[in-house]
Amino acid sequence: MPVWPFKKSGYVNGYTNNPHWQEPEFTDRHSPCGYWPVGTTSTQTLLTGGMVSASGHGGGSRMGNSPPGTVGDDLNRVYFDEITRDGLYKKIAAGSDVSFVIDTDDNMWGIGLNSEGELGIGDNLQKEEWVQIPGSWKDVSSSRHYSWTVAIKTDGTMWSAGENSKGQLAQGDSVDRNVFTQIGSQTDWNQVETGSFYFAAVKDNGSVHSCGDNQQGCLGISGGASYDVMTATSKSSGIASVSCGYQYTGLLGTDGKVFMAGANTRGQYGDGTQVSQTEFKEITEAGTDNVFLSCNQPGGTVWMGTTFLIKSNGTMYAAGNNEFNLMGIPDTSFKVNYSLIPGEDWLECVCQNYTTVGVKSSGEAWGVGQNDSGNLGLGDELPRTDFEKIGSDLWAHVEIAQLHTIMISSPGYAWG
Repeated sequence: MPVWPFKKSGYVNGYTNNPHWQEPEFTDRHSPCGYWPVGTTSTQTLLTGGMVSASGHGGGSRMGNSPPGTVGDDLNRVYFDEITRDGLYKKIAAGSDVSFVIDTDDNMWGIGLNSEGELGIGDNLQKEEWVQIPGSWKDVSSSRHYSWTVAIKTDGTMWSAGENSKGQLAQGDSVDRNVFTQIGSQTDWNQVETGSFYFAAVKDNGSVHSCGDNQQGCLGISGGASYDVMTATSKSSGIASVSCGYQYTGLLGTDGKVFMAGANTRGQYGDGTQVSQTEFKEITEAGTDNVFLSCNQPGGTVWMGTTFLIKSNGTMYAAGNNEFNLMGIPDTSFKVNYSLIPGEDWLECVCQNYTTVGVKSSGEAWGVGQNDSGNLGLGDELPRTDFEKIGSDLWAHVEIAQLHTIMISSPGYAWG
């Protein structure tokens, strides 16, 4: 994984495909980053790096964007507000009730409900202000559905914290932990992605390993058994990134090929069937010109899933569940074959709880679908049936959990 630009889950070449990521040259600020109430004057300051903003349900302080001088603001946001943790960021993670950010100096910070110790700081207490997690970090994924987290340090070691009822922390037991604990002794972990009660990780050599609850075969390991330690899958090389839905997993190869395992009950593989697989299957229907893959559990029952693929020419396709027009196309029936999504020059796209946000190579963000907590950041809580542009800011990366959305802005712009 390149140190910079940071490699996002789902990319073949990481942010090297993203014109809005640059190597930071300086990080001095004119004023701290924070939420500015209506009527406050702000000045745009040229910087390199990325600022972080969030919208949606503020319960449990999960978004970390309280107004200056206040603590523990649980208010919903219907516009994207900058978080109060001053800094420039290269990685974000939206968990069920928490948020994480990693800054350009490899420091990781967390905030939110922390009911199962998923912040990994030694307690189960709600954090109303950003707290630093000791260590030097390069990747983090917090389950969008439950309260647990896996992260990778810059030395290639992998660590976990939080709920562990299905052995998903890969510690060889089912004991919860509220402090980050190292997983094994390997030092070649590259990228990690959490699902429901399982996760998968890619090593430097392109091999894929997984752990946790193996319902529907989501671990990609034949036999149906669940595992409480990291276990090798059949993919021993050639994988650039992994993406996890609720109970299905997608792999993007370095050659642009796509592989799937786990639930396919809504046709989310895009292979024209609804047949689930317990080992990774190449999805030949997806082609070999893919540069981005995201597997998502949009909402409702656990077997639903929606997959987004972005091609090298910037076109985007989706398969699986399309309730509430979350694909941005009018026919809400599920799709067993990949359907072309409106728009062009797409860079990435994710969805959760029937809410979808995509980012284009221009830096524009577009949203569609459910918007019950204002997590589309469009200024209201009304659903959208067509993709609508989100404000006028430029963005580089988005993550969505069940009730909130968090994004990194394009470098070059900060508000203060």
